[in-house]
Amino acid sequence: ISLPPTSLHVGVRKIIDTSILGQKNLDNGNLEKWTQSLINSGKANSLSIAVGISSPFYLMNSFNSEYYPYLGDMRVSTGFIDWGLGYYLQKPDLHFNIAYRNYTNKMESFDTDLTYQRRSIGLECYKFIADYHGFVPFVGPIISYDTNQIDVNVGGVPDLDIDDDGLRFGLTFGWDIRPTEIEALILRTNLRLYPNYNIDINGTDSKFTTLEFNFIQAVFYPGRFKARKQILEGTKYIE
Repeated sequence: ISLPPTSLHVGVRKIIDTSILGQKNLDNGNLEKWTQSLINSGKANSLSIAVGISSPFYLMNSFNSEYYPYLGDMRVSTGFIDWGLGYYLQKPDLHFNIAYRNYTNKMESFDTDLTYQRRSIGLECYKFIADYHGFVPFVGPIISYDTNQIDVNVGGVPDLDIDDDGLRFGLTFGWDIRPTEIEALILRTNLRLYPNYNIDINGTDSKFTTLEFNFIQAVFYPGRFKARKQILEGTKYIE
């Protein structure tokens, strides 16, 4: 392999600030009035709909090393869509969310094909613990019901077929980008850690310790959107 001794890279960066238009309303006190109006009316609480791009990383995976060492260990699966449906409570600053994920890992080597699929639907609770000028970290538990399926073919002949279902427990943490308390659309980065994730392989547990990294997720609050629009139009909740 021969590589050139020098290379040239050109890039462009542009700053996008979606909250700069609200500076005037922050300075004249309107933003505080609108926020308090939304909170007093109870409309800061809202149903949430979320969608984002995520990917799992296997922090510990003993299956291949125990059964098919020549394939190498699983490290990462392809990206998938992370769906969420939940409800946000403003006063305790809690968000309850039902998350659905479905992803697949495929490996092939030495005439061996391995397919691992995980389907998961989980109930998680986020507790927001601070607000650093719109950067709002959170942490909380997750309990999910997972369906795991492993299929291995060697030389075109089925060699292993595993189905393992059950409840799993983990930890979810991350942060919201929330410039104000009346935003109807926010961006979220979410990580889910399953530190003790085992799959029963013919009576023996194999470790599948997983960290799911939701790079970016859009979270929309439809109830808050409607109430916020009415406030800005001056038709409701203004005191």
